[in-house]
Amino acid sequence: LGYRRRRARTVRIGAVEIGSEHPIRVQSMTTPSTKDTQATVDQIERLVDVGCEIVRVTVPTNADADNLPAIRAEMKRRRVVAPLVADIHFTPRAAMKAVEHVEKIRINPGNYADKKKFAVREYGDVEYAHELERIAAVFTPLVRRSRELGIGSKLVNSGIQQLSRMGVDILLVYGDPEYYGKFGFSAAVAEGFIPPYTLQYPFGWQGIVLNECSIGESAAKIACVASLCDATLW
Repeated sequence: LGYRRRRARTVRIGAVEIGSEHPIRVQSMTTPSTKDTQATVDQIERLVDVGCEIVRVTVPTNADADNLPAIRAEMKRRRVVAPLVADIHFTPRAAMKAVEHVEKIRINPGNYADKKKFAVREYGDVEYAHELERIAAVFTPLVRRSRELGIGSKLVNSGIQQLSRMGVDILLVYGDPEYYGKFGFSAAVAEGFIPPYTLQYPFGWQGIVLNECSIGESAAKIACVASLCDATLW
């Protein structure tokens, strides 16, 4: 029996990549009330200890969403690292709170914009179109906020903080000036740096000073992270 994996793109949940060529990930869900910080983090810790890579918590109310910062703080205190997924049904307000503190929001499009009341309804074309507009109006703010927060933003900020603690003076990236500008990057003098590989696109270096140093006065060979030590990426 043979099979061929369906082609898919990579999706990131925190630092965990799924889809594409990545392996099947282990995910589980906690059972205590999300308002119970100790019980929830106890279970998250046990799940991570046995190899769970993504942890889902139920967020049925605003009160549950309000307790997510406490769960995050307790995870940090215990040094428990895992991306969190907030499981949302019927409560858009809870989703808008939860998105600030988790790596992923799991929603059911069929009930996200509705109250917890089940009914059989029949729609004509006009009613159906109006229903889609109503759902989109409720769902769009969550999509926009998710994009604003984004895994990219979290990773860039985390990288800046970590490299600063390691004593790195200047951080260089290559990319869209508008995107990196919001993190404090500005155009760097590429001629002052010796890249590890030949650049296919030599323009676009962005730099940020992490410690007391000047981009214009510094000249050194760039040390890149292991995942970028590939000439085809430059």
